Amino acid sequence: MTVFELLIFVSLGLAVAARKRHAISLCFCALGYAIAAVTIFAGEFRWPIAFAYLALFMISWLEVSDFRKRSAPKDDRDGSETSDKAEVVRRNFLRVGGLLAAISLFLVWACPNVSLPAPRGPYKVGTCTITMVDNSRPGLLPDEHSRELPVQVWYPVKENRMKLAPFMQPSNVVTPFFEAPLFAIVASHLHLIRTHSSINDDPVTAPNGVKFPLLIFSHGLFGGRIQNIVQIEDLVSNGYVVAALDHTHDAAFAIFPEKTVTSDLVRAKIQSVALTDEHALDVRRDDVCFVADKLSMYLPKAIGSIVDFSKIGVFGHSLGGQTAMLSCAKDSKISAGLALDGFSTRAVQSGIPQPFIYMQADRPSLPPDIDAFCKPKTGGPHLFLKLLGAQHANFTDLPFLTPMHWILGISGPIEPKLAMQLIEEYSLAFFDQYLKHKDSHLLDGTSNAHPEMEFENISDSNK
Repeated sequence: MTVFELLIFVSLGLAVAARKRHAISLCFCALGYAIAAVTIFAGEFRWPIAFAYLALFMISWLEVSDFRKRSAPKDDRDGSETSDKAEVVRRNFLRVGGLLAAISLFLVWACPNVSLPAPRGPYKVGTCTITMVDNSRPGLLPDEHSRELPVQVWYPVKENRMKLAPFMQPSNVVTPFFEAPLFAIVASHLHLIRTHSSINDDPVTAPNGVKFPLLIFSHGLFGGRIQNIVQIEDLVSNGYVVAALDHTHDAAFAIFPEKTVTSDLVRAKIQSVALTDEHALDVRRDDVCFVADKLSMYLPKAIGSIVDFSKIGVFGHSLGGQTAMLSCAKDSKISAGLALDGFSTRAVQSGIPQPFIYMQADRPSLPPDIDAFCKPKTGGPHLFLKLLGAQHANFTDLPFLTPMHWILGISGPIEPKLAMQLIEEYSLAFFDQYLKHKDSHLLDGTSNAHPEMEFENISDSNK
């Protein structure tokens, strides 16, 4: 709860407590209106507080009505029967106002202005957003003659000198409101959540001129590049540059610097199966390969100068995990891959030549076609890890956005911070080992220090 929201509830409570003193009650109502105005003009408005605003309006309307009635000449006042009916109306208004205030208080708790877990590495984090255009292939929809991709890049900085980036830009939740009002309303407070990344800050110079490996993140179906910011910031703070893209049209909102493209799936114009068919998966795979191949041409010079484009890893969540597999199978420039609870709609029959990790949520069975996914041609190994107590969304930031994560089923029994910490540690150990040649031995097998992460080697060569 923000300070402004607390003051709204305080003024509302005082207005109700002072109802028998109409002038005082109206003063508290006026104070509430003033706080509401400041909240809106300061850009701090969050949709859950709207019910409290409505309750405040109802209380003030009652107070004005009572004040006018008591100020009227005696002869003009209503008779006893009319007065009794008016009292019933007032009491019902109070009940409804109290209910609205209670709903608002619950929603403010359920959708808080949270503080995201901080990255643990030695570097601070900066971020910038670019638009990449692939003119060599059409977009996902028939009338698109090129493929436009919004890409957000996170990179190491020495200090956070510039403004910290919001979880989502405020302008991006206004554009799609009439196309997808439910999603726009639910997301309308995300611009108030601050990340740990400063916008357009100067990149750090790596020690001894050493450059940082590049990691590319692919989101899940109906997700977006912002869904794994906690993990991304942690990787960057440990010496990586991460580029996360919105796969335009299957991201819920593809957030460009100058516009927002709402997924047709969100607008219920196509079915989700249309975004997991052969063509859509090829588009996703080629998105990642395009970023791997052409990102150096789009990055600001200062940021591009610290990236080692000869060391590229990919990782993704859900359908993005399969996208990572398909990208590894196609693009030899990619050196390592990681799937975060990916799911199978198409097996990689040719096998994945790069080292690869598959992290799965706590389910009793292996993913379909896991052997085909991890059938090595050369190189390897391919590792399978299961995070005990985790649900599908534990591999994203979603459980951090509401204390109701267990009730809503978006988190398993495992504590979300512990789950993300383990995901971060094993992801970092994997990329460190295969992109930086730093072996922490965390991937040698199941660790007594981390019993929540079950470990299994499923490479043919290691069976």
